[in-house]
Amino acid sequence: MIGAGRLAGRWSRGGVWSSPAYVRLWTASVVSSAGSAITALALPLLAALTLHATPAQMGLLVAAESVPILLFGLATGVWVDRRAKRPVMIAADIGRAVLLLLVPLTAWLGLLRIELLLAIAFLVGTLSVFFEIAAQSYLPVILAAEELTEGNARLHTGWSLAEISGPGLAGWLTQIFSAPIAILVDGISYAASALLLAGIPANEPAEGDDGGAVRTHFLRELGEGLRLVAGHPMLRATGLATGIWNLFDGARWAVLVLFLTRTLALDAAVTGALFTASAVGYLLGSLLPQRVARRIGLGRAILLGALLAVPSELLTALAAGPPASAAALAGAGLFLAGACTPIYDINQFSLRQAVTPLRLQGRVSATMRTIIRGSVPLGALAGGLLADRLGLRGVMLLAILGAPLAFLAIWFSPVRELQSLPERGDG
Repeated sequence: MIGAGRLAGRWSRGGVWSSPAYVRLWTASVVSSAGSAITALALPLLAALTLHATPAQMGLLVAAESVPILLFGLATGVWVDRRAKRPVMIAADIGRAVLLLLVPLTAWLGLLRIELLLAIAFLVGTLSVFFEIAAQSYLPVILAAEELTEGNARLHTGWSLAEISGPGLAGWLTQIFSAPIAILVDGISYAASALLLAGIPANEPAEGDDGGAVRTHFLRELGEGLRLVAGHPMLRATGLATGIWNLFDGARWAVLVLFLTRTLALDAAVTGALFTASAVGYLLGSLLPQRVARRIGLGRAILLGALLAVPSELLTALAAGPPASAAALAGAGLFLAGACTPIYDINQFSLRQAVTPLRLQGRVSATMRTIIRGSVPLGALAGGLLADRLGLRGVMLLAILGAPLAFLAIWFSPVRELQSLPERGDG
């Protein structure tokens, strides 16, 4: 297999933008992220405003999108490690495009129900598992280890650029036309992403081309990824910390749209504008991870990102008063949360890629995503159910506990002492 250093060495002098493969991957990611940012708001708005979903049903919607990683993530990592990643990404994009086109079609035919929406969300989430694990495993193939932080940071910046327009457009399209129209745009974006990825030269080697001999060792390969994550103190700490954070964040996302539209009485357009404020914050925040890590050290930067989430999420949870005042407070909280999250996300993500041998990227990515994202549906289900007892604001306040608990998981680990990314061993 061509090592990441060898494949990326041709482009290292000019940085990540000198790699044609990276430029196409970045563009495809931004295009699909723009559509996904629309659906991320349009789907819950459709459920809340058109289908009149209950808090429990909103929890189920968030869970349906995120539970596939818990069900299929580990096996997907082994499967992805055995084949070229780019064709997997293209197939997943095409599948997601077809599924999302069913939403406006069934809406126009008068057949759309919350049950169908849950099924589509689950299937799109399943294909996203394949796409995201393949994409995370593909980046270290086309970039050298020392370029990963820059490559991830530029990807997060691109996603932020896409997400700045997405929520506002989703709110406007929902307010003026309908949520299914907004979701239609996302389906088109996935098709465009597939075309862009198809233009990357097919020079990626596939692992495990020895047929049935490899298939007999499926469980052994699965266990290899699990053992590395469980046995590596840095992978174990970042997986635990982010999994805890996402458990509480899943509860928050399950009720956030209902909190904004029902508790604060904000309409779809204003709700979209608040999500845009969060995306602007994330854009600005995505420029900070490398700078903060160089100034205070990688470990302390990860800790700082978790700590800064507390006051920002408090602002949103405590927003109240007339709609204008409530929107200002909630928007400030969402903006600050967006700004501080990349300091944590990008640095811990780059650390994960840097310490993982190239041949295990898919399995480790799948294991980590199962831990990290698998906690989201559990939190979402809990948040939807707890809303009946604690109220929407009560769940928002409870969710704030996730960041301090994540901080503690990192604090009591070797990650805290890191000054920079360690070198990856490709053994």
